[in-house]
Amino acid sequence: MKLTVITSESGDVVAVQYGHASDRQEGIAHATITAGPGQQLHEVDVPEVSDSISAQELLDHAAAHLNA
Repeated sequence: MKLTVITSESGDVVAVQYGHASDRQEGIAHATITAGPGQQLHEVDVPEVSDSISAQELLDHAAAHLNA
């Protein structure tokens, strides 16, 4: 599963989006998250997770793979 992850200056995950922000297709409308001042954008591939996980579980899952 592809995730786009935004981290703060201290390395905390502040946002997660399914898919990679760079995988946009020309001519198709899209929305994506972007890193603000002092933040970093990461594109990671992680093992699949259930669609029924909570937002906090998704943040934790992303964080675990950033630090792996």
